Amino acid sequence: MSDTELKEHQTISRIKTAFIALLGAQSYSQVRMNEVAEKANTSRQNLYRYYRSKEEILRSIMEDVIDDFLGKASPHLKAFDKDFAYAVNYLAYQVVLENKASFDVVMNCGADDLVFSELRRLFVRILGNIIRTQQIEIRDQDHFELVMDLIVGGTYHVLKRWHALGMKQTPDEMAKLHSHFFNAQLVDLIRKPELKN
Repeated sequence: MSDTELKEHQTISRIKTAFIALLGAQSYSQVRMNEVAEKANTSRQNLYRYYRSKEEILRSIMEDVIDDFLGKASPHLKAFDKDFAYAVNYLAYQVVLENKASFDVVMNCGADDLVFSELRRLFVRILGNIIRTQQIEIRDQDHFELVMDLIVGGTYHVLKRWHALGMKQTPDEMAKLHSHFFNAQLVDLIRKPELKN
């Protein structure tokens, strides 16, 4: 990494850290970009070089956590088997704990629509991998979108509840609970099995 790249990386890190700190003290809607610049010890002009809005900063923070998770989960995403659901969910909850400060900000910031859309993007990536590796043909896009809403909505609300309960349950406990929902039958659900009378 060159000196310039290192300085840019450090600036981006300071901006994210400042944003997280500000969200710890006030709601997402109250945070102003000039406050972020001041707290990050940079100019507003420099801040806008990296991020055009606080939404971009929040998305970047969530993307860091998602990229961390996907990096750790990628070996499991290659082989969709009976252990897939547990392994992927365990990793997800473990990564959340490792990034607790960012997760706290995301869960408390009041930008639920933004958080939901980022979670949906994560599941699009995961399900895209499953669809490719299992060679699943999506015949009904509306059905697929309903499946996506079910998975994302369920996951989002479980994460919100877990956070509200103080994250007392371990990643193992949460993975066991969540893997009953996100299990190998997901492939059948995506394929839209015919309903029997």
